[in-house]
Amino acid sequence: MEEHIQLSIAEYFHYYGENSFRKVESKVLRKLSNEDKIIATGGGIVQCAANRQFL
Repeated sequence: MEEHIQLSIAEYFHYYGENSFRKVESKVLRKLSNEDKIIATGGGIVQCAANRQFL
């Protein structure tokens, strides 16, 4: 996430808020799913029903 947003997660939360972060997080999840990688998520990603279903 930090590579994608070019800020620490704490900085992103400070400047843009959690709602914005969660939207970006969902986009990154879908983008990374097309790659051969293991995705380690934080606990907040499953708050969104669409993310839970996707995972």
